Amino acid sequence: MVQAIPLRLLMLGGCAVAVLHNMMTPSLQGYIRSSLDCPTTAVSQTAGLDHASSRVAAPFKPYRSAPMEDYILKHTKQLGYQATSPNSSFCCTIWNDKKASTVYDDLHKYVRELGHYYERVRNFTSPFTDLRKALVSSVADPDGTSVCDSLELHPNGLVGGIFQSQQLSETTRMGFVEPLLPSLRHIGFCSNKAKFFMNLDYLVHDFAAMCRRMSSTSRTVFVDMGASLDFHGDKASPAMTLIKLYAQFGMPFDHIYAYEVTPTEPDKVFRLLPDEMQAAYHWINVPVDPDPDGSRNPLRMLLENYGPEDLIVVKLDIDTPSVEMPMVEQLLNNPRLHVLVDQFYFEHHVHMAEMERSWGKKVNGSVHDSLTLFHALREKGVAAHHWV
Repeated sequence: MVQAIPLRLLMLGGCAVAVLHNMMTPSLQGYIRSSLDCPTTAVSQTAGLDHASSRVAAPFKPYRSAPMEDYILKHTKQLGYQATSPNSSFCCTIWNDKKASTVYDDLHKYVRELGHYYERVRNFTSPFTDLRKALVSSVADPDGTSVCDSLELHPNGLVGGIFQSQQLSETTRMGFVEPLLPSLRHIGFCSNKAKFFMNLDYLVHDFAAMCRRMSSTSRTVFVDMGASLDFHGDKASPAMTLIKLYAQFGMPFDHIYAYEVTPTEPDKVFRLLPDEMQAAYHWINVPVDPDPDGSRNPLRMLLENYGPEDLIVVKLDIDTPSVEMPMVEQLLNNPRLHVLVDQFYFEHHVHMAEMERSWGKKVNGSVHDSLTLFHALREKGVAAHHWV
């Protein structure tokens, strides 16, 4: 006689599925399957009541880099990107000299498409202040398809409608992103450094694809390592600009963990914050600990408190390679983080001629090393972007 155990019953493909909470032995699993005449894969401890389970269960697909990205990675030596001090790489040559590579025309066509993309971003208004409220399963829209489709910037999608050159890279989980390119920031930086130095209009986000990985119960988290709000004077912090972009597409953050080593009075911090971020903002005025087991390690905090069903965005820019690189290595080498961290933004200080005056001696490695590192993160499942 089988002991009575509390069960939750779900309907999956017309079959009743028993969901037990860490109490189901193999023999009991077999009993339930035979009793309910369900396939083995139907019995799950993590099944949800809306399309939350699709985020975890979706098959892992390999990272597909854009043709330009492939070309650059294969020719870093010829392009001079493997150089380190005192012979730093000149990253703008490929943009300004037609003879420097065979992708000059492709690069400039992509720049024009990027301009069209940002025109649509600036004109976009989400029908949802918080799309999660609309992702509850219904008969009319059981998997939230119409909700996520409403975030598409073009009826034919990013590649079919805007980037017809097919020069976007495709991540394993977060849809399309910008290709990894040697400017390591906005391409306009090569022609007008003052105007484009802190400009974020080179990042490409596939918000519709992100939405399809979320559910009504997903938590949204932004971790900001290097969170000084007054560093940029009267201009908006790039991190604040990014946070507002997510909110523009119906993805406001429930929690914003802001780590900053420079002592700053909380009153000053919260006076600088927009009203809509006050409740979510956690000001953590201590140094980041790069030790994976350290109590002040932000990635450890994420592992202990959040899961793959949540939307996790991480920004790393603390201008200290001895702390930053162990954090990046932790992200690169921990498989649990590969399915936890969705978007990662990192200003990687390497030997790059155009940035020598700005980065000074706080550099480590070559442009080749940076492109290879970000490519490896993307292959692991983390949508990694160069930051400003």
